[in-house]
Amino acid sequence: MEDKTQNPQEQPSTNITEISESWPRRAWAHLESVRRASPLIQCITNFVSMDLVANVLLAAGASPAMIHSIQEIPDFAPKTHALYVNVGTLTPDWLPRMKTAGRTCRHSLMLTDLFQGVDSMHDSADAVEAAKSLAQVTGSVVAVSGAVDIVTDGQRLVGARNGVAMLQKITATGCSVTALIAAFVAIDPLRPFEATATALSVFGLAAEIGMEMAKGPASLRMHLIDALYGLDRDIVHRRTNISHM
Repeated sequence: MEDKTQNPQEQPSTNITEISESWPRRAWAHLESVRRASPLIQCITNFVSMDLVANVLLAAGASPAMIHSIQEIPDFAPKTHALYVNVGTLTPDWLPRMKTAGRTCRHSLMLTDLFQGVDSMHDSADAVEAAKSLAQVTGSVVAVSGAVDIVTDGQRLVGARNGVAMLQKITATGCSVTALIAAFVAIDPLRPFEATATALSVFGLAAEIGMEMAKGPASLRMHLIDALYGLDRDIVHRRTNISHM
């Protein structure tokens, strides 16, 4: 994920200033700010993932825009607060749209599927060194999903430990959490590392709560969205699980 913030003063207005070092407090501050500011997130992703991506952003309080027309992008992208691009299914038709949006967006650019299959095939710790190297080379924040979601800016390294294994049985959960990261970075653009970690934890926490009511992948998908919509300060403060590694 690459932070392309150029004009922080034009980002959605929030009250995030000096937040406590407590990760749970950071997580709640970010979620509350997304709900208050409703940042506009442009999502260029495949058709399979569009529905869940849009509904996750709406449940969190953001405003999704599934704009991928090459004719619309030059006028629309500069008006957004963040751009999310799914590069996992590149085709000759979609690539020019992604490039155009990347050139014309004025704030944060989030990429997903840089580590394809890591969440289902390997422990994310296996990718730590590769993630740190990529972050250092690109000057970006890199996240790798797994049993523990790894976040690094090349120097700092944390693990977001919320989530459930059944998320692997639902398509587009990785796409959706990356879109949520875009929304969190949009309201705290000067701290993309912290915003990435808290977004992963909040999404995982919603999955944990949804799993308490779910009977399988289909019902987890529904309850995940409901749980994200209903998260409150007490739950986020008690159950956010992020730690330094």
